[in-house]
Amino acid sequence: MAQIIHKELSYAVRGVLLDVYNQLGPVLPEKFYQEAIGVGLEAKGIACQTEKPFVVKYRGVEVGRYFVDVCQFV
Repeated sequence: MAQIIHKELSYAVRGVLLDVYNQLGPVLPEKFYQEAIGVGLEAKGIACQTEKPFVVKYRGVEVGRYFVDVCQFV
């Protein structure tokens, strides 16, 4: 069984995810949930960015960009 490395952070993030779902319900566009999660995480003091782009490379050549829904600042 996998061990959770950052238990307190994981607990806080799960709490935000559940709260967003409970408050908004299941039928809205994904973008609304994404923004709400960002708001909830920031309210908990967890710095994050929505739609963070990452360059995807193959053998040193950029082949595209990937956008992560929510990314925590490290």
